[in-house]
Amino acid sequence: GEKITIKNLLYPLLLESSNDAAEAIAEHYGRKPFVNALNDKVRAIGLKSTFFADPSGLLPSNVSTAFDLFTFAEYLFKNKPFLFETTLRKEEEAAGHLWRNASKFLRDPSYRGGKNGYTDEAGYTLISIFDLPLAEFDNRSIAIILLGSKNNEDDVRKVITFLKANVYYQEKPQFSSSSI
Repeated sequence: GEKITIKNLLYPLLLESSNDAAEAIAEHYGRKPFVNALNDKVRAIGLKSTFFADPSGLLPSNVSTAFDLFTFAEYLFKNKPFLFETTLRKEEEAAGHLWRNASKFLRDPSYRGGKNGYTDEAGYTLISIFDLPLAEFDNRSIAIILLGSKNNEDDVRKVITFLKANVYYQEKPQFSSSSI
């Protein structure tokens, strides 16, 4: 009988990866229409290999790819930045509840937000954005998508170390026909 706003359900959903919160949101709209709306939305965004069978993503028939998850992260980063901003909160108290963030990257100043998860089929998963010093005078926002990880934190640290050591972004100089 407890009533919690959809806005407040985003905290357990995004901070703690609560499957119960996903189910509660779906029940509010009607489970089947909600799952159908999820699938319609991913198609509208251009995610060709993503399918939702349930709101929480726990069923083995839920599928996606790293490319689709990258596309999704890019869409959210540009169009729904408050979702990434929410994932940067250490904790949130609302409606008599306290939710704590499960992310291992909150203390990393380059972390711009993200969401982790786990299923038996996919292993540990992660969508994250980091600002990395990959250019001469500024940082670049980099999405790191992991599927099938055994340790998200170690894998992300290895990717970041590799990127910092091996990737450098430089814009090509623009030449006009008169300068050649």
